[in-house]
Amino acid sequence: MGNDNAVLVLKHLSCEPPGLIGEALAARGLRFRMIESPLGEPVPIAPAGHAALVVTGGPMGVCDGDRCPFLRAEAALIERFLQARLPVLGVCLGSQLRAHVLGSEVTPGPKKELGWLPIHSTPEGNADPLFRHVGESLTVTHWHGDRFDLPSGAVHLASSELTPIQAFRYGRSAYGVLCHLELTEEILAEWRAAFAEEAGAEGYDIHRLTGEVAVHLAAAQRVAQAMLGAWADLAVAV
Repeated sequence: MGNDNAVLVLKHLSCEPPGLIGEALAARGLRFRMIESPLGEPVPIAPAGHAALVVTGGPMGVCDGDRCPFLRAEAALIERFLQARLPVLGVCLGSQLRAHVLGSEVTPGPKKELGWLPIHSTPEGNADPLFRHVGESLTVTHWHGDRFDLPSGAVHLASSELTPIQAFRYGRSAYGVLCHLELTEEILAEWRAAFAEEAGAEGYDIHRLTGEVAVHLAAAQRVAQAMLGAWADLAVAV
């Protein structure tokens, strides 16, 4: 990657930073440029000057374009990164936008998928440079209500009990991941405060989110660091 190129990160909520994604980029000497589009920061119209794109999660949905017009700009930018065959990593909302750009319908699931729950790798996932680190299954954090079908031409990488398509790859380096691999203990503590009301409405005890850290976080982070490092290596190679 040229010295003038940075990884562009689109952030939608203060308590949803890139976390371990940023750490993986920094460990490889990669700079990243953060844009908080909900705060009015303009979304670039083209990848120029950026070697890769990260689109983080957020409380809005793909269909909220009228209320959140920046989502349309983000979708257009994702499409241009895909056309340029540059690495893309979409997390939660970011994966939904990726699927939408590729022609999939994004719809509400039967209920929200919240908390620590396992994902299961597919045979294609076991052969993938990122998801081969998952093994048969891995318990990670989920916080989403919408889901999508597998985009045409994409490779299905992982599923969960509630969500058949948890992750997919399009081309060599564009990934969509509904679950949250990027989380740290500090981010989870922020979530416990920020999402308590939403959790209560869904019948989920928000204290489980941090209460189960000792059981699940170390293994989840170990695998996530390997996976996100493999994706960061794709950005290095640009």
